[in-house]
Amino acid sequence: MLKIIGQERKSSSVENSFVFDLFVKPRIKFKMSKTHPPELKKYMDKQVDLKLNGNRIVSGILRGFDPFMNIVVEDAVENLKNGEKNEIGMVVIRGNSIVIMEPKERLDQR
Repeated sequence: MLKIIGQERKSSSVENSFVFDLFVKPRIKFKMSKTHPPELKKYMDKQVDLKLNGNRIVSGILRGFDPFMNIVVEDAVENLKNGEKNEIGMVVIRGNSIVIMEPKERLDQR
């Protein structure tokens, strides 16, 4: 529904002119959505492979995560391009740097 409302405004050229402003009343109320935690519970305590930005690959056991998909990986090993492995232990990886997360073992269907 479109509603026209007249407002009296004083201007330098015309003292008492009416300017019509258009107001559109939205019928739908929008709310900011809350951050939903990623569904990673089924990956907890499982061996996972992570592909990160910059073509880095890290493997380890998923120990924790938060709503922004920042994750904690234990016994993490970085697989280098020349075939070497760099053991880095327990590490926190920011969610925005994760490209792919994949389990190394089969998950139970729940």
